[in-house]
Amino acid sequence: VRRHVATFGKPASLAGLVLVLPAFASQAAAQTASTALSEIDGVVSVDVQADGSVRITLENGAQMQVGAESVQVMADGSVLVPADVAEAI
Repeated sequence: VRRHVATFGKPASLAGLVLVLPAFASQAAAQTASTALSEIDGVVSVDVQADGSVRITLENGAQMQVGAESVQVMADGSVLVPADVAEAI
């Protein structure tokens, strides 16, 4: 919302603000949608590397590396990646 106000100025009314908020919410949801690697078909193992990246081994023996900037390791040990990365696996 602050970015919108800085770019476009303050909304003329409360209705203007209400129209802006859903756009920001859907943009934020798209950026934060994550998938656990354990939920992806074909993933056999996930190894978190010292640098925070992840090496994924697939059923067919292929391996993929996902950079640390695209990985979230949760307290329970599950590893999350953005939806677009999950689709590429």
